[in-house]
Amino acid sequence: SSVRFVHPSLPYDALGDYYLANLMNFNLGGTFDSRLNLKLREEKGWTYGAFSGFDGGREVGSFEFSGEFKGAATIDAITTTLEVLEAYALTGPTQEEFQYMQNAVSQSEALRYETPGSKLGLLDQILTYDLPLDYRNQQKALLQATDRATLSKLAASLLQPENLAIIVVGDAATLKPLLQQ
Repeated sequence: SSVRFVHPSLPYDALGDYYLANLMNFNLGGTFDSRLNLKLREEKGWTYGAFSGFDGGREVGSFEFSGEFKGAATIDAITTTLEVLEAYALTGPTQEEFQYMQNAVSQSEALRYETPGSKLGLLDQILTYDLPLDYRNQQKALLQATDRATLSKLAASLLQPENLAIIVVGDAATLKPLLQQ
């Protein structure tokens, strides 16, 4: 089954809450060793990968979760994902997760613009959103200045498990009665 969760969220903002929301999401579902992927893939064995993140445009944005699951595990995967989202909304990242995120994000910067295509993407983003030429340096400073409490508050306000649209593509004959429950 292909499962997506989505709810409205922040528009793109390179130096504000949208940027911070993606830092907050890093440990939830933004990396391969995130809570969602570790729970659903490593612990349960239901998927090859599960991820979440914020997607923002000029005026609107969304929070999204996605995963492909073994058909028989679909309902359990949905329930478990909701439990992980609810727990993260209550606590945000742990101190260990927060420190890992800061290190990983700051160390990945050097590799981010190695190819001509990635450099072109950076220029496109600067032009599309009228960003200052040094906005990546400003983001680096914001990363260093942001504390775990700030990200935990964002988790509480931006993660809305009760407001999710849940989309499932799978065996309707088997799943529909279970989903209706």
